[in-house]
Amino acid sequence: MKSYSYTLLYRHSKLLFCLAISLVSTFANAASKIIDHIETTVVNGRHRIIIQFNIPITYLRHFPVSQGKEINVSLTIPVLPGQVLDDTPISSEVVGWERSDKVPLISAEIDRTLPNGPELILNFNRTVSYTVKTGDDGRSLNIDLITSTRSGPATAPKIPEKIDDTEVIPDIPPETTAPTAMPAPVSVPASRKAPDEKQAKAYTFALNLASHSPDTPFRLPDADRYSPWLIFTRNVTTKDNEWVRLRLGFFTSLEEAQAARRKISKDYPGAWVDRVRSEELYVVRNWLAGKPTTIAQKPSVTPTKPAQSRPSTIPGKHRLKPLGTASEAKLRDLYKRARNALLSKDYRSSIRLLTKLLRYPEHRYSRDAQEFIGLARDKNNQRAHAKAEYKKYLELYPQGEGTDRVKQRLDALVTARRSPVAPAGRGRRGRVRKKAEPEWQVFGNLLQFYQRNVTTSDPDNPVTTNSTLDSDLSVNARLRTDRYNIRTQFSTSYTYDFNDSDAGNDYRISDMYINASDKTSGLSTRLGRQSSSTGGVQGRFDGAEFSYRLNPKWKVNVVAGYPVVLAESNSVETDKYFYGINVDGGRFADYWEFNVFAIHQEAYGLIDREAVGAEVRYLHPKHSIFTLLDYDIEYEEINTALLIGNWRFDNGTNLNIQTDYRNSPLLTTANALIGQTDRTLEILKGRLTEAEIQQLARDRTAHFKSFLVSITKPVHSLFTIGGEFAVSNFSSTPASGGVEAINGTGNEYTVAGQLIGSNIIKQGDTTIMELRYNNNSTSDLTRFSINSRYPWSRTWRFNPKLAIDQRDRDNGTKTTTIRPSLKTEYKFGKRVKFIGEGGYEWSDSENTATGDTTESSYFVYLGYIADF
Repeated sequence: MKSYSYTLLYRHSKLLFCLAISLVSTFANAASKIIDHIETTVVNGRHRIIIQFNIPITYLRHFPVSQGKEINVSLTIPVLPGQVLDDTPISSEVVGWERSDKVPLISAEIDRTLPNGPELILNFNRTVSYTVKTGDDGRSLNIDLITSTRSGPATAPKIPEKIDDTEVIPDIPPETTAPTAMPAPVSVPASRKAPDEKQAKAYTFALNLASHSPDTPFRLPDADRYSPWLIFTRNVTTKDNEWVRLRLGFFTSLEEAQAARRKISKDYPGAWVDRVRSEELYVVRNWLAGKPTTIAQKPSVTPTKPAQSRPSTIPGKHRLKPLGTASEAKLRDLYKRARNALLSKDYRSSIRLLTKLLRYPEHRYSRDAQEFIGLARDKNNQRAHAKAEYKKYLELYPQGEGTDRVKQRLDALVTARRSPVAPAGRGRRGRVRKKAEPEWQVFGNLLQFYQRNVTTSDPDNPVTTNSTLDSDLSVNARLRTDRYNIRTQFSTSYTYDFNDSDAGNDYRISDMYINASDKTSGLSTRLGRQSSSTGGVQGRFDGAEFSYRLNPKWKVNVVAGYPVVLAESNSVETDKYFYGINVDGGRFADYWEFNVFAIHQEAYGLIDREAVGAEVRYLHPKHSIFTLLDYDIEYEEINTALLIGNWRFDNGTNLNIQTDYRNSPLLTTANALIGQTDRTLEILKGRLTEAEIQQLARDRTAHFKSFLVSITKPVHSLFTIGGEFAVSNFSSTPASGGVEAINGTGNEYTVAGQLIGSNIIKQGDTTIMELRYNNNSTSDLTRFSINSRYPWSRTWRFNPKLAIDQRDRDNGTKTTTIRPSLKTEYKFGKRVKFIGEGGYEWSDSENTATGDTTESSYFVYLGYIADF
């Protein structure tokens, strides 16, 4: 019988053979794509889509805010020195991923045609609810699918059988002011019937803020803070206990209720959306009629009673004495200590701290504490106690993101007590069951597009400036076992130029690597052609990276390889190589992470680059900061100093700031070749000294400085407004080595404003209108643009675009340009999409000296994308 390893090798010999041959064959030049890969996983009981980028990103905004069939995420992507972005035939980037029926994602692409930066577009085959946030490394984006519905209320997705304990323990919530007392809310009798009124029935959703036992008082929110909503209570009887639920209403749609839940999440982080019950409809009627008299009814709880806590449900234990109220700081400290003890597997300490935390009246940490104490007792082999705590959690919090997770843990405890039907590893008749072998998952996409550009300035003699057929293939393979995670990626493209079929064709391999990690030892490696922008590595290279995780907070990485030079050569440039070491650290103080590095690069026996530096990341749920410093110790110059900050406020406002200082291009000794007839440093050092070569490199390197601030704010459930201001400056370079001087640009300014609408005509449509002004060194440009995406049906989508430019040049020329275009997509089945786009450009230039000129052109492209 073949061994497991031999079986895998035999089954996938073709894949491994192609990979091996490609690693030793000649490589084409490759530029960097924005997205490295996409994967799906489960975190905190939610399906998560992880988009991993090759370079740092700044998340600006996304829309729709919380629910839809399409997510549009606007990004700022600073192109690092040495990083070049691919130009694809459709000005976009299409990515494949391992498909799953539980994740209804059907397409993912980056649109680079927008003037204010790239946009990530995710399409789903049904309406989903989600959250969007930046990943921990500053180079990824996490899309958590909260719900997945076709219509009606959403339900939480199921979670897998195995969960990493560290993933279900959330960060410490930010400090907030505790809700203040208010007059008693209305108590809804369980037996009262509501009138059958059409208007009242339109309000079908409410929020459940908190649940309490009848003998436990709780602090109530200020009614004015939640105007115009109504706060009321409702008595509920479960199988074993009675509860009082604090409710907030009312809403006509799920999206409206979820938006309200986000607004009150500081006071009630465990709030969940619920249907309005029939016995609550009379409250809706009085609320619509503006009758506040219901507020004066006798409450189910009395806030003035002495503070008490929920009684203990632990078997064999006496009822714990309730504690009085505690400050927010004290509760936060207890919660943090208990969470850290649980993460450190000090279960006894965690149980002690959580027990004390749960003896206080209901507070903002109660929900998580109730789950954690069940988990801690479970891990401490206190099965009966754990079952009791889990049951209590489900009674208190019957819905929410942790409910399914707790149900599964409870079911696992119950199942574990049952005797097996047959011996382990055997079927019902005693036959030995063959253990299922892990299997490779292969996925990817193939796209082909024909593009044609024609200039029609002379109607009798049109000129075809571009006629190409572009083909792009991406293949990914993944193997997951209990211990190992292996992933390979291969991306190649070929361009056939019909205008010059002999010299104009281009073949490139942009990605070809294998990534393997061992969960037990903490070792991981990536071998082959890859891209990186961390640890001092600048862009794409052919080589290897090895990592070893010392503990949850520290990881050491070693990297070495040959830079991929985007020049004439199509082979691996072995005359230029680098090696380096870097260390990842974090998290510290809940939100801080960093990477420090040292790297050395040589070319033809000369030091090409020798640098040290660091990245520092502050990753708070509502604001983040990314900083990068790269200092070349050979040239004693700062190569890059970058700071990106993002702040997200409770009212939905997003503020982004970016400051950037860098050498352009990245300062390396190879810059001395710019403008020279010598093709290599080896030839150049035959006639110049090393000091003279380094001076030429300095002379060919300019300094670039920029500052950008942008802000967006939702002004309606359908609309978001945004603004942007930027200033940049390129320095001049001197004349030397036979190369002429280049003048600097001086300060160049950009001001822009956007209006973004979503779901205006139909669910899933988006429209972006922008007015932009650029004050450049040689001209002023004013541009108005509109970009709209409209889902006509489940299979057809239309994307009309219009841009109008007015450019005033310093030489007195005024040019008006109009560019309309239309893009359409047709989805054929689940895996194939046909795309076509056509556009026309007309420009008119006025100059008092040379007269008026008119130019026109058109373009068209047709193609398809096939996923597998």
